[in-house]
Amino acid sequence: IDLEILVSVMEKKQIEEGNKIINQGDTKCDTIYIIASGSFECFDETTSEVKAVLKAGEVVGELAILFNDPRALSVRAKGSDSAVWTIPREAIERLDLDKSEMMNGVYEKVEYANYCEQKEREK
Repeated sequence: IDLEILVSVMEKKQIEEGNKIINQGDTKCDTIYIIASGSFECFDETTSEVKAVLKAGEVVGELAILFNDPRALSVRAKGSDSAVWTIPREAIERLDLDKSEMMNGVYEKVEYANYCEQKEREK
């Protein structure tokens, strides 16, 4: 994946504490998120059980897009300094990436996050 092209379509968004970026069961899966700062809880809506806490550099939402599955868990901002980089589905489709290439790219998440932060500082 050409990081320069990918970063050009990404947008950084601040997320207020408690706000969700992903809703469990949602079938309109149109965004992949890279945690830029703060932390986010992945939790089960039916039990309120927190399954994971994501930190900067981690990726969420990629599987629902890659495999057209409903969102497995909800994800909400845990702190007041939480932000994400968004990658819209249209950008992934425009880049014409196949699933194996996208999976390889997504799991280079720390590299993406570091690159994004560097580009943000250069603005």
